[in-house]
Amino acid sequence: MPGRRPGTTANPQGGLLSLDPFSLTHSPLSILPFPITELMENMIGMKKEDLEIPQLVGTERAAEILARSAATLKRWRCEGIGPEYVQIEGRVRYDLRILLEFIERNTRVPSVRAAMEETRGVV
Repeated sequence: MPGRRPGTTANPQGGLLSLDPFSLTHSPLSILPFPITELMENMIGMKKEDLEIPQLVGTERAAEILARSAATLKRWRCEGIGPEYVQIEGRVRYDLRILLEFIERNTRVPSVRAAMEETRGVV
């Protein structure tokens, strides 16, 4: 508004209010009543390894890594199974870290070996 002094806000009753000192010493996010402050604090406190840029590969390369065909990965996407993927402007990419986690989750121990480890207490 024209004629307003810097450091003041308009009063609904028509006058000018000076900014209170609290608003000048605290960030606007610190006074919000919902958990965005926790989110911001968590983001600021992230470690470098948490901020790594994902290494994305295409469907063909992901299929090679998983020893499956690209058609199988496409079918898995349609069925909602398989590894998580990223779709940017219609192009499908897979994060290498997610592919390795998918392999680990689906690695099975032979039942004879598992039974022997359980009896020995090694798990």
